[in-house]
Amino acid sequence: MTRLMLFEKKIKRCKTDAFPSIEYGNSDRPECNNLLNLYQSLTNKTEESIIEEVTGMNWGKFKPLLTDAIIDRIDPINKRCKEILEDRDYLKAVLNDGAESANEIAESTLDSVRLAMGFCRKK
Repeated sequence: MTRLMLFEKKIKRCKTDAFPSIEYGNSDRPECNNLLNLYQSLTNKTEESIIEEVTGMNWGKFKPLLTDAIIDRIDPINKRCKEILEDRDYLKAVLNDGAESANEIAESTLDSVRLAMGFCRKK
């Protein structure tokens, strides 16, 4: 199962209520508000435009819309991760830079500890 299929499966299984339509801002419908807020965050649409978009829509039609919004947001991240993971030279350089930085910090810390304990400084 691909990650995209996994997202689709997870969204289809999201808990929703038994009301036949979708509405925004009803405190008696937390599941509805949660999914609509998630959709709004992913799409950067206004509450008004989402209300207009989902009016008369049921969960069976909205959940694929939400899945597409999630995939649209995550797909560029997945592609970039794949590019980074495939670039072994870049990964080695990042790891080496990190190791050098960590060693510098560790040496400084060890020097402070040695000094505090009265040991001679390492040369």
